[in-house]
Amino acid sequence: MLLRYFRKIDAYSGIRLLALGVVSGAAVCWISSDSPTDLGLFIASYLVFGTLSWYFFRERWAFKGTTFRFLLYALLALLWSIEFISYSLILASFLLEANWQFIENFRLRKNVFWLLNSASLSALYWIFFPDGGWFVAFGTFVTLVLVGQLNAKNYLQWISGFALISVVPIAIGWVKGYDLIYGPSVPVNTPLEWFVVPSLLFLLTINQFFISYRKANNLNKSRSLLALFWMVFGSGLVVVEHGMGGIVLIITGLSYQGANALYYIKRRIAANIVFLILLVYSLVYAFNLLELI
Repeated sequence: MLLRYFRKIDAYSGIRLLALGVVSGAAVCWISSDSPTDLGLFIASYLVFGTLSWYFFRERWAFKGTTFRFLLYALLALLWSIEFISYSLILASFLLEANWQFIENFRLRKNVFWLLNSASLSALYWIFFPDGGWFVAFGTFVTLVLVGQLNAKNYLQWISGFALISVVPIAIGWVKGYDLIYGPSVPVNTPLEWFVVPSLLFLLTINQFFISYRKANNLNKSRSLLALFWMVFGSGLVVVEHGMGGIVLIITGLSYQGANALYYIKRRIAANIVFLILLVYSLVYAFNLLELI
């Protein structure tokens, strides 16, 4: 069925992912109420983020030699575009993943250059995502703790770099006459029906997370814990702040955990059926057909 085409990377995987990007991108453009400019930004950012994930973030996106994460992310991006500006998720996820990659590079090479890149990107995040942009800084700092293998000196270097670069968005906000950073997220009214798909994905994969966690090496355990933290912390932000930042963390973390669970799951027919049900529900929700039921 559908999932088997994403279970193993082969000579046709690039073509499948391109087809997935075209189909999901077209679906987003169809159901989204964004302006033509926003849709153009979505298409461009979707293409760039997908390419970077395949070539540069591949160790986390082509998880265990599968492309499940691309598939799950496409489903959740489709769901996101129903309620929010479509390209904002791609931009926010790209910045989170780029920070994650910088920290992975530091872990391997112990070059402070990568730490400063991470600190700078976190500090400048508010320019790109002013609505509750503080969450990426905290999410990145947790990435440092769980994945980076830092010592006390490294933490001070990251914090110093972050504080120094934060002057830039503060100055931009002051010139434009508004508080660009450190403010709470602007609340958004997201219907409870929207959370059905992420909630079911979380509940259906959390047990498999604990099973696979016991089999993973220390690095993959740290990555799995990070994805779980992003989901739990993001859920807390949604409950407390009702902002978009928490949902970004949920989607980014859930795509990783879901790919992990799909790799280990043994009931493959049931997994295909559940995925199709979630896809159908997302389309029904997108076209407001739930009101007719």
